[in-house]
Amino acid sequence: MLHAWFAEMDLRVDHAGKNVQSGAVNALAGIAADFAEGNDAATANADIPPTDTVLVDDGATGEDEVIGLGQSCLRSLSCDPQMRGLLNVLERERKMPAGSSTGSWARLPDRGVVAVGGDEARDFLDNLVTNNIEALAPDAAGYGALLTPQGKIQFDFIVFATDDGFLFDLPREAAASFAQRLGFYRLRAKVTIADRSDESDVIAAWGGDAPSGFAPDPRVPELGFRGIVARGSVPADAGDEAPAEAYRHHRTALGVPEAGADFAYGDTFPHDADLDQLGGVDFTKGCFVGQEVVSRMEHRGTARRRIVQVRGNELEGGAEITANGQAIGTIGSVDGGLGLATVRLDRAAEAIAAGQQFTANGKTLEIVLPSWARFQLGAPAA
Repeated sequence: MLHAWFAEMDLRVDHAGKNVQSGAVNALAGIAADFAEGNDAATANADIPPTDTVLVDDGATGEDEVIGLGQSCLRSLSCDPQMRGLLNVLERERKMPAGSSTGSWARLPDRGVVAVGGDEARDFLDNLVTNNIEALAPDAAGYGALLTPQGKIQFDFIVFATDDGFLFDLPREAAASFAQRLGFYRLRAKVTIADRSDESDVIAAWGGDAPSGFAPDPRVPELGFRGIVARGSVPADAGDEAPAEAYRHHRTALGVPEAGADFAYGDTFPHDADLDQLGGVDFTKGCFVGQEVVSRMEHRGTARRRIVQVRGNELEGGAEITANGQAIGTIGSVDGGLGLATVRLDRAAEAIAAGQQFTANGKTLEIVLPSWARFQLGAPAA
């Protein structure tokens, strides 16, 4: 028993090492879940009404991740945040079977690398970006962004602390512009800035132990680990190499957005892209570019747009989501029947309250809050 509110829940778990995709959820229909009070007597399985399926996949593509979202609460935008963490709790507390895979890793060719060094690099960066560079430990990674003075995202990145400075992992097509923008702010600061995209590979690893020299992904623990290596190098003890597409599947299944596919630079506030939910903004540190606007949005709870998950048939990136003819949002990343979308939470809440269906290109879909999300319909983030 994990918690009282997980009482009387049955699970089918695949430990066969097969690549069970999310479509197989339908084949496990009828598995039950009932949430009981701590002092309730045990209930016979036959007396528990059917609900949605939970599926855990140990396969090569979805290594060690939950790909069936499971439980009707997880499908509801009004669900309590504790309940949306159900699948992550189950995954953390279950033990992997003997002989399970050591994990997967993939090169991410669409990611670039910018190096910043020098005696004043730490202070220089901490005064610019949204995350706490001062507190970033050696060999650790953080998630953050460089904003416009108006508080919109110019660049987002994963940053690594090294012995001689910092390495920024960000979209390759934005690396040169990011280095140029840092140079604009440098003035007389004793820092060096270099685009190292041509000599470096960004690698994501998941489903196993941390490869040597890698850091935990700072956004969501289930994403795995992140590292930067010399171009063409193979990370030690990283498991089996997979295509970049496998990592995209892994990221989409966890509901983690990515610049370009899910939000646009120069037109998106950090809250709109869930940076505040993913550890990308430190509201307790000192000043950074755009801080006033972002802090006001945080403390007033005025964020209306969020990136969430959507599920449906024939999802198309860029398609508009509507309910009763009113625009609700836009689909971004798509991976089969699962995708990410930017939605207006207030309009989505109104549509649900009115019993209206969500559609895109004439096809019905459902909106699902990621398990890590702390926001709810019509409510600011906790």
